[in-house]
Amino acid sequence: FETPYLAPNPQEFWRRWHISLSTWLRDYVYIPLGGSALGNARTYANLMITMVLGGLWHGAAWTFVLWGAFHGMLLCVHRAIAPWLNRTIRPAARGHQVAWDVLRIGGTFHLVCLGWLMFRAESLEQFGRWIGGILHIRDRITPRPIEAWIRVPSPWMWAVLISLALIFLADLWQREARRDELAFDVP
Repeated sequence: FETPYLAPNPQEFWRRWHISLSTWLRDYVYIPLGGSALGNARTYANLMITMVLGGLWHGAAWTFVLWGAFHGMLLCVHRAIAPWLNRTIRPAARGHQVAWDVLRIGGTFHLVCLGWLMFRAESLEQFGRWIGGILHIRDRITPRPIEAWIRVPSPWMWAVLISLALIFLADLWQREARRDELAFDVP
């Protein structure tokens, strides 16, 4: 793993996530299927097949198939729109580039987390209930007062958020340091 949650797109996420499994899937499934050498339609099919098989590798359940198909779709959509994005969005100012990078990383992070819901769910029904809960579908049927939507984080939540921020900063510091040494080397 090499900071996959800081990846700016799905392709980069899979380059950084579980590198040994990703490399195996690339070398022994995607490339033998033809990789990207046989045109766009075949490339998209190869990506989908590879990712669905990667999902099945984790377990024989529809949630894993859905998870693999979801990631295959993310890779296909990214591959299709990346050239257009690179031509269209060219932030000139440094601040604009940083904002664009944060937006891309945040978007990729949230899509990957949506995928983790599929991965973790024990059934498609459970996944549907979780998504319904996230989207407050029941609340649209029986509206709640605005006070019910506003929640102040508890002290424990603040502690978790601060701890995550410190871990994130330590990880960034480690990346800036020499890559072959751990940031906190234990004797």
